[in-house]
Amino acid sequence: MEFYLREYGYLALFIGTFLEGETILIIAAYLASKGMLNIYLVTLSAVAGTILGDQTYFYIGRIQGISYIQKRPNLKKKWIRISGLIAKRENIIIMTYRFVYGFRNITPFALGILNVHAMKFLILNIIAATTWAISFSVLGYTFGAVISSEIETYEKYVALGILCIVLLVAFLYWLRKRLRNEPILPL
Repeated sequence: MEFYLREYGYLALFIGTFLEGETILIIAAYLASKGMLNIYLVTLSAVAGTILGDQTYFYIGRIQGISYIQKRPNLKKKWIRISGLIAKRENIIIMTYRFVYGFRNITPFALGILNVHAMKFLILNIIAATTWAISFSVLGYTFGAVISSEIETYEKYVALGILCIVLLVAFLYWLRKRLRNEPILPL
């Protein structure tokens, strides 16, 4: 994914978030922390991709309906589970499903089948997608910044750490030999 982000940038991110999203968004935000992408454009691309993707799945569900699910046993299991949840807490589901792995694509499809009002879905989808994109962008960017500072610190002390490990191993070897009354250097 990193290759595609480096090569195609925001377009790759848009397509990735249109289809699914979390991993590619975190990687893109990480690359933004390294100065390879702009974090604001990363977030904007993710918002656009996820909104359009979810709207597409919503309308596919509205148009294709239950006949699509009946032909696919794996989706049918998820459909039964998600439709029961949606019936109980529609607004909460719309706002949170994208944060639950495995429900990102089936939930808007299910919402379309269940005839959730299209404008309601659009408004809540925009709010939730923006929250999601900002959250994962901040997560990836922060991860990148922390890793960068840790690597710089790590590089400064790696030689000292290796020296300490070598000295510790040598000391343990010496101590073992000493406790067994064996000569330290066999001749």
